[in-house]
Amino acid sequence: MKVQQVGTIKEIRDGIALIEGLPEVLTEEFLVFSTKSSHSEKPLYGMALGFDEQVVKAIIFGDFTRLHRGDEVHTGGHTLQIPVGDGFLGRVVGPLGDALDGKPAIADTMEQSPVEREALGIVDRDPVEEPMLTGIKTIDAMIPVGRGQRELIIGDRKLGKTSIALDAIINQRSVAKGLKSDVVCIYCSVGQKKIEVAHIFEVLRAEGAMPYTIGVIASASDPTSLQYIAPYAAMAHAEYFRDRGQDVLIIFDDLTKHAWSWRELSSLLERIPGREGYPGDVFYLHSRLLERAGRRKKELGGGSITALPIVQTQEGEISGYIPTNVISITDGQIYLEPELFRNGVRPAINVGLSVSRVGGKAQPPVLRAVSKGMRLKLAQYHELVRFGGLETKLEKETAKQMEEGKALVDILLQRERRPVSLEKEVLLILGAQERLFKKFSGKPLDAWEDEFYTFIDTQHPHLGQKLWQAQEFTEALKQELIGIIKEFAG
Repeated sequence: MKVQQVGTIKEIRDGIALIEGLPEVLTEEFLVFSTKSSHSEKPLYGMALGFDEQVVKAIIFGDFTRLHRGDEVHTGGHTLQIPVGDGFLGRVVGPLGDALDGKPAIADTMEQSPVEREALGIVDRDPVEEPMLTGIKTIDAMIPVGRGQRELIIGDRKLGKTSIALDAIINQRSVAKGLKSDVVCIYCSVGQKKIEVAHIFEVLRAEGAMPYTIGVIASASDPTSLQYIAPYAAMAHAEYFRDRGQDVLIIFDDLTKHAWSWRELSSLLERIPGREGYPGDVFYLHSRLLERAGRRKKELGGGSITALPIVQTQEGEISGYIPTNVISITDGQIYLEPELFRNGVRPAINVGLSVSRVGGKAQPPVLRAVSKGMRLKLAQYHELVRFGGLETKLEKETAKQMEEGKALVDILLQRERRPVSLEKEVLLILGAQERLFKKFSGKPLDAWEDEFYTFIDTQHPHLGQKLWQAQEFTEALKQELIGIIKEFAG
């Protein structure tokens, strides 16, 4: 016989319920609200998040206006759980698993998974050594991301943060051909307008990325409670696939709005505000989420979760409260600079302020070899442009640095929705480093890159597989690649 606690609502205010009669309820316990007005309606769900001497304070997931004083509240006997399974692939759902894409409800789910879950212990993790290529030349060459890493994407509004994340998802269509398993992608949107979210999934469908992607959405018009739990729900979906030995790429877009939602809920729960109005546990808000990413030991079944959280800055200020919190949790950051964006650099990644703390182990050996020294050359070039670009006469050595740097900047320019495969990245970077594309000097990359890509696909279709399998960049392989570039460039 199941014993269930039953309480009653004392007060409802802005998505928060004050409940009497639940003396043994636990923190974050799942609650079911029953309305007196209509027995045919689906019950509302909630979660206990606070207590005082008289009442339990709970957040409500859904339309709290349906609830009234005196309505019954039943305890679930467990923390909040959501359905997970293969049936969610290709679907767009809310944090609780309800379909948002106009398709039938997802019935073939396998199990329920807790939204909050303890992260893997250190002894259960493997080092991050396998690459998670994004298809973005600047990132793969100089800020490598590995499977199991947490790499922050940070910058002001409208600089292309979401575009980088989408290109990384699109790139997983073919990137796995040299690796052991395909990648499941999860895109979690928090606090965005519905029209913006709809456009994102139109892009993913058009690019053929939806069959291996799950969308978990809590838009700006959804209750704050759903915006709060959305990233944890998305991580629960990721852990389902990770626990089956698969690799997962998860995007959180964005954690700034997630922090805003927690600040609002904390205010309603009457928690003491601290810096910028955030409660004292705002660091824990994101640390317990991102710590769940990582690469599990092969002896335990393998699998990994790679997290790309997005954080928004104000006027390029990366020393703000939330940005510094998330920077300290993650394994590096990709910083998008407004000045580069205004100068036409796409993507507008500042390689001086961007870093990957995992390092070159997360790169294919060939890509690591050809990109050696790029970061320094680009940093020197941007420094020269900033302080010496107006000079009419330059020393011979300085002019050479400017020329080499400009060639690298040009070759790293990249259009949205055009992720580049490994073999093309290697050839483009090698050609720029060795100054083999002088024939195209002065011409934008757009003018000849499609022709170059077609040449590689048709004349050297197996080159990608060869480079994935190469364990070192030998002189013979280098000369072979130089020969391919010369064959095209003439």
